[in-house]
Amino acid sequence: MIVKIGHGNNPRGLAIYLHGKGNHNEHVYQGRVGGAVIGGTAGTIGDRTGKSWAREFDQAAKLRPDTKGRVYHMSIRNHDQDRVLTDREWSQIGARFAEKMSFQNHPYAVVRHADSHVHIAVSRVDFTGHVWNHSQDFRKARALSRALEKELGLTSTREHSQVRAITRGEYRHAENSGLTPAQHRSQLAQVVRQARDDAQGQGREAFERNLAAAGIECRANVAKTGRVSGYAFRAAGDDTAPWLKASQLHKELAWGQTQMILDGPERSHTPTPRERDNQNAPERHPNHAQPGLLVGAGRVIATSRDGHTLEDLAGHAGRKMGQRLATAIFRAAPTWGSPEQQTEMERD
Repeated sequence: MIVKIGHGNNPRGLAIYLHGKGNHNEHVYQGRVGGAVIGGTAGTIGDRTGKSWAREFDQAAKLRPDTKGRVYHMSIRNHDQDRVLTDREWSQIGARFAEKMSFQNHPYAVVRHADSHVHIAVSRVDFTGHVWNHSQDFRKARALSRALEKELGLTSTREHSQVRAITRGEYRHAENSGLTPAQHRSQLAQVVRQARDDAQGQGREAFERNLAAAGIECRANVAKTGRVSGYAFRAAGDDTAPWLKASQLHKELAWGQTQMILDGPERSHTPTPRERDNQNAPERHPNHAQPGLLVGAGRVIATSRDGHTLEDLAGHAGRKMGQRLATAIFRAAPTWGSPEQQTEMERD
């Protein structure tokens, strides 16, 4: 979860923002533009205007008109790919923050205007005239957010922070493509990462070839000196798709790390099961390449089609098993070799 904190003096202005369409038309909740109150100690549940809680903030502020920064504002966001939390869960999360940060007795409202995040508006002045001291607020909020991630099975703050802020172009593209900005980034990052890994040790040209083959346009940021400082990517053939820098997709795709992979040693080849079997097979007999019999040192040795002796092929089962196998073959084919040779094999 990511927590952002702000301060101000105008509760009505904050209400207009939280219950309005947002800077990029991103405030949509339950199919309607703007947020709704889902919890807290101020306002009315379901309020779509924010007038109810803003009015209470103003009433409390009259008890301490000299207070600066009397409106405290938090936004709490989980990852877009996490499960969608219910209103009840988000309301309980708001109550946990209020208790942890000690503003539970002050007027506050939990406003939701998206699946993945809520805002908490707090009046620092309560109805007794007490002013809430918000010192160490970020430390407390961060500790609680990490605890909630574990309790609710959400993406950790560290993983969440690997993804950069959504751009206006991505919001416009989402309207046309049907993909959320997070889904679009995730798919693009996956393709770029695969193209990079497949080009390990082969340089930029191989990387760009892999991207083109996967249907991704790339644009290198090259200085006059010829030094490359990064790449931007987008889906080929889609003029509405925004150009996104690698660092916007994921920090691990930033040029510094990508360059080390492209200029490093080539990926080692992973042998196939067939190749591993050939590597582990017994050494081929140097004096024979056809199936039949080898005569040498007074012994008759049966060989396979690829030149391996039967004793070699049965080596994993033990030398004695190989001898028994060879003897059985000679008994089944008495025309191989002379009777004396067969007798010598059987004695062994």
